[in-house]
Parts: sequence; C-alpha cells; structure tokens
Amino acid sequence: MRPVGLFRLQLCPGIFGYLARLAKDQARRELLSYSADEYLEGKASLSELAKKTGLDVPTIMDEVASIKGKDRRAVEAFLSAVETFSKFRTPDMVW
Repeated sequence: MRPVGLFRLQLCPGIFGYLARLAKDQARRELLSYSADEYLEGKASLSELAKKTGLDVPTIMDEVASIKGKDRRAVEAFLSAVETFSKFRTPDMVW
C-alpha cells in the first residue's frame, strides 16, 4: 500500500465504524418492520419470527403495538373529522 493510502485509513477509522453501525441499525429496522407485517398478516407467530430474525419477542410485540396504535389514531382522527363535518351539514347538501 502506498503511504498516502495508509495515511487515509489512519485518518478515517471512525467512518468505517459509523457506516457499520448505520448498516446494522437499518437492518434491525427492516427486520422489525418485516416481523410486524408478517405477524399482523397472520403469516407467522411471534416465536417463529423471533427465531427467524434473531429479535426477541417483546421487541416484535412493541413494534406491532406501535403499528396498531398508529392505525387506531388514524381511524380516530378520521371519525372525529366526520363527526365535525356532520355538525355543519345542512339538509340541502348533497352527499
């Protein structure tokens, strides 16, 4: 290796650690998303997903709860908007 290349490696060892950590975090997020989707679609049990992905069951359960919570909040917001709209509806409005 040329001295210039060696110098570059010595200056940037932190970048490789950062990139490795970034890749690991992204892979974990993808596994969590995959696991939650598979569970919610009824394709696999929590224990099967834990074994398949290496994630623990409580972590997968938290992700499933987070997704279900987002869905519930979206439905509640929609129903609230419909309720508000219905209060201002007049008989001559066409649906």
